[in-house]
Amino acid sequence: MGSRGRSPHGGGRGGCHPTKPNWGRARHLVTQPTSGTQYAGKPKAYEGGQPLKFCISHSQRYTFTERRTMPKFKTYLPYIAVAIGFLGIGCACGLLAGIIAMHPMGSPSPTLTPTPTPIPTIAFPTLPPEAQCVPKTHFQEASAIAVLDGDTIDVNIQGKTYRVRYIGIDAPERDEQFFQEATQANASLVQGKKLLLFKDVSETDRYGRLLRYVFADGVFVNYALVRNGYAKAYTYPPDVSCADLFLEAERKAREERLGLWGQATPTPSARCDPSYPDVCIPPPPPDLDCKDIPYRRFRVLPPDPHHFDVDGDGIGCER
Repeated sequence: MGSRGRSPHGGGRGGCHPTKPNWGRARHLVTQPTSGTQYAGKPKAYEGGQPLKFCISHSQRYTFTERRTMPKFKTYLPYIAVAIGFLGIGCACGLLAGIIAMHPMGSPSPTLTPTPTPIPTIAFPTLPPEAQCVPKTHFQEASAIAVLDGDTIDVNIQGKTYRVRYIGIDAPERDEQFFQEATQANASLVQGKKLLLFKDVSETDRYGRLLRYVFADGVFVNYALVRNGYAKAYTYPPDVSCADLFLEAERKAREERLGLWGQATPTPSARCDPSYPDVCIPPPPPDLDCKDIPYRRFRVLPPDPHHFDVDGDGIGCER
């Protein structure tokens, strides 16, 4: 037969054996780059430097001019699958949360807001007009247990017993005239009454007694005893907030001859100098100064052996 219609590589018509596919050549393919610009950089299938043809079957023929590769996106398929999986899980969780929020599985427990217990507050008491001098920083509630004399009582404060000495006044002692009257007047003011105790500067005196201004059902006890002549003004620093008030009350009681001021002039005790009739100051010796005695702004009569009335106005130890 002539060469017309035959492949230069042998075989049957069109370069293929009529009954046998050309498998042998396919096994010896080599990939080499071409030198032409048309196929530069592209892989080619070669055998002996020529384009290869081989037969798959009797009726089909394929020419390999370029090596085929798997598309790159196939390498990302596992990651894409994982991402889609997570997205699906997230959507499912969101949907489930929405269903639960719209249809709670059980009745929610009511939220209990604790109601704060109100703290009882004691309103500051209204004091009588003459008590404007009393420091109003703190007070105590108390009840009288016993009346010892005209200026001292025992009280109960929150279940404990305390002895209280009235600030700024001095009532007769047990061995002095008008003791019984002053004690009874004090008892009538405080017994069975609700007491309010106010401090000045000092908490206690040297005997451990509470130093207080005392109010009984709105009555300023310290002031009432002096004003009605059952006690004298007694000024002892530093508790002197109401000293002027008590001295004025004593002056009025003396002028009106109330209480102890209404009785006959008592015989001065041997231990009290008559130049100081309203207080008890022993005569010299020794010679005393104002810093040596607890009294302030008291009446002085001649001859004033201790020279308490420096400016001669009849009032001793004014400062």
